[in-house]
Amino acid sequence: MNFLRQSTALLRLNLGGLAARSGAVLTILIGVTCAVGVLVSMLAMGTGAHRQALGDVRDDVAVVVSRGSSDLDSSVSRDQATTVADLPGISLGSDGKLLIGYQSVVIMEGHRRGTGARVFFPLIGTSPTVTAMRPEIHFTEGRMFQPGLHELVASNPCVRTFTGFELGAERDVRGVDWSVVGHFDQGNSMQCQVLADVETLMTVFGRNAFTNVSVELKSPRDFDAFRTALEANPSLNLEARRERDQVEGRFKGFKALLNFAAYFVGAIMAVGATLGAVNSLYSIVDA
Repeated sequence: MNFLRQSTALLRLNLGGLAARSGAVLTILIGVTCAVGVLVSMLAMGTGAHRQALGDVRDDVAVVVSRGSSDLDSSVSRDQATTVADLPGISLGSDGKLLIGYQSVVIMEGHRRGTGARVFFPLIGTSPTVTAMRPEIHFTEGRMFQPGLHELVASNPCVRTFTGFELGAERDVRGVDWSVVGHFDQGNSMQCQVLADVETLMTVFGRNAFTNVSVELKSPRDFDAFRTALEANPSLNLEARRERDQVEGRFKGFKALLNFAAYFVGAIMAVGATLGAVNSLYSIVDA
């Protein structure tokens, strides 16, 4: 009981003196609040970007890449791709054809609206089956590219962020003019994506191997059987990954960078807030 009375008296004494030292108190509160706010906001950026990256990931899609490779380093030859198409567990589309997509990824240049800053992002050559494998793709303007033609389709985030993706615009890719024939949304994704016919793109870039092969499985449970069948032929030197694992691996470096920046800046802010609080306390004592 005596302890409670002492604590209450001490609390009243401190609260009663707030008006006299309001400047020092506000300095401490603002410093600590800013430090916490910066740390939380930067961590939230990383979490939001991670959720955005995984927003349209499907558990029934497997990605086949060369063993031990990253996205752009992977190389799947045409013979290897043909072997992949013969593996069990691949789903069929409404037309009776296998839901399998061949991709070739190259880097293209863009310029931000307003600033004109130069930015590089992937141009993805893909099979026409992409619309069947990605039903969340919805064209808001124009149409899908036609196989064999130098045509591009761009996601609406690309159109809003970069110049030169207006409908009917011509883009120079490897010395060849490509026409922008469509704009699309892909679910809730806000990522910039530019798609083209994979065979046409590979011809322009002189490639004879795909970057990766994506397959839609009959069920997520078929992944293990699909991977086992693929690895049963070691001469292929390929590996199958769940799409979620593929995207996670792609995002890992960026997430680590964001977390490092968040904790680094947060630590600096915390040290500054602590020093400010100590200085304010000394000022109160001296007064």
